[in-house]
Amino acid sequence: MWRISTITIDAYYGIGIFLTILTAMSIGMRLTMSMRQFKTLLMEDYTSIIGFVLVVASYVFNQDQYKSKLPSPYFLVSAYHRSCDVGLSKGLDLAYIVNISIAAPIMAAFSTWFSKTPVLLLYQRLFNVYTWVRYSCLFVLVALAIGLFGSLIAPLVHCHPREIPHTAQGVTRCSNAARDMAVISGTVSVAADLAIMLLPLRPIINLRLSTRKKVGVCIVFSSGLFGVVASLVSLVYRVHLHSSGDISGILTGMLLTFVESSIALMIGCAPGVRGFWNAYVLPSKIFISIRSSMSRLLSSRTSQTSSYSAQSERKDDDQGLDVNRLNHEKSVNK
Repeated sequence: MWRISTITIDAYYGIGIFLTILTAMSIGMRLTMSMRQFKTLLMEDYTSIIGFVLVVASYVFNQDQYKSKLPSPYFLVSAYHRSCDVGLSKGLDLAYIVNISIAAPIMAAFSTWFSKTPVLLLYQRLFNVYTWVRYSCLFVLVALAIGLFGSLIAPLVHCHPREIPHTAQGVTRCSNAARDMAVISGTVSVAADLAIMLLPLRPIINLRLSTRKKVGVCIVFSSGLFGVVASLVSLVYRVHLHSSGDISGILTGMLLTFVESSIALMIGCAPGVRGFWNAYVLPSKIFISIRSSMSRLLSSRTSQTSSYSAQSERKDDDQGLDVNRLNHEKSVNK
């Protein structure tokens, strides 16, 4: 059996903090441009804020469970057996395990849906002249909601936080339902990411823009490819952990889910980030100063290179003249 890659908790913190800051900056730029252009916040702006709060909350919740030696609510049976080995008074009680197995999937479903909703609402607004785009975005939103929230039915049915006393059989049944939910929601998430990446391509190609601008816009929206890759790898981790019970790579899987949601939020902010760049960064004195300094540096290097090339050519010409002179003298002597 192949081994699954793992990361350290420090890497989890480092990548998570970096993406949190980057996503917050992107959303801030988006909100700034919405207030500047529309004098109010749009529906996609509010969903971006809610999605960001839920994604960060899930990230903190997961790392807290990992530090508490409960690697994931989707693999609670192993945690339960560990707690039985050391005694429930020193380990995890059954009520806590069941409560976590309900709270975590609900939080994951809402954070995933709200992280992907803003970009679909953005597509509806930008490409509203295309009827098929509007209906496709609506279909993806509804299908994503049905897939994510429908996958919660099994955990809600098999996990009863008020059922007392809790039994090992009940915890096992609850855990299995949560593990199934993880695979189902991961599959739905991959399908949604593929739709998010492919939907804007045809409208962008039909835009009346230069080829250079079309390529630039396609590159911006095709950054969703990174989200697709992250969601695919995350799904692979979920399937592997579901089938083998190996919890060694759960931290990597949780991080990939966070990366996937963060990228989805940032893709929805792409036009706002571009507008902020053009409106505030390019005209700023600091950027102009940096750009002029870089231009002077590049021109200086170019002039030095040209001077060196001219000197080399002159030297080669001089050497050629010397050779010709030498050959002429030899012919005269003969």
